[in-house]
Amino acid sequence: MKSHSSLFSGKRRFAKGMTLIEVVIAGAIMMVPISAILVLLIGGQRYWLESYNLSNRQIEIDGHAVAAIFDRIGRKSDYNNCEISRIIKSNREMVSGEIVEFRYWGNRRMRFGSGRGQSNKGFGTEATEYARFYLDRQSRKLMVDYGSYPHGARRSAGRSVAIADNVTDVEFSRSRFNKIGHGSVRMKLTLTDPDDGKMITIMAATLMRN
Repeated sequence: MKSHSSLFSGKRRFAKGMTLIEVVIAGAIMMVPISAILVLLIGGQRYWLESYNLSNRQIEIDGHAVAAIFDRIGRKSDYNNCEISRIIKSNREMVSGEIVEFRYWGNRRMRFGSGRGQSNKGFGTEATEYARFYLDRQSRKLMVDYGSYPHGARRSAGRSVAIADNVTDVEFSRSRFNKIGHGSVRMKLTLTDPDDGKMITIMAATLMRN
């Protein structure tokens, strides 16, 4: 039997494990990637919120709604029934202006040679209605005037609709060759946020019938 003193003799062995200092160091090392992940998560959330707020501003919503209306109405017309006025620039290749008017065939009952009323479904040879896009600079609203064509026809009363607020500028343009317009009309719409003064530009185009 070993003596009591022999239990403390020789090389001292410690139980396997980590000292307090090693635990602190390991914890500090582990906190580095955790902190980096937290920073990325917080930054990503902040970026997402900023992007969401920017994309859901009223001027963004209005701008994309205008683009959809512009495309829908333009597709009803053709290049012979589209007129750009209040000209900004005009040359051999392109004409641009502050007003565009689309003339198209509306879904209304027309009288033909037989005297019987027939419904025009939008495929006639003569335009029966028009839609005119322009900026009311006093109110800063983008307006659309709807009415019967030719102008002054009494088949229906004209009406004006504001489709966007806080509009700073608008320009309509179309390419042409030998003074003949091609079947695409473009719109450049600039809006200003009344809260922070930031501006956005919406580019849109509509492809008309040949």
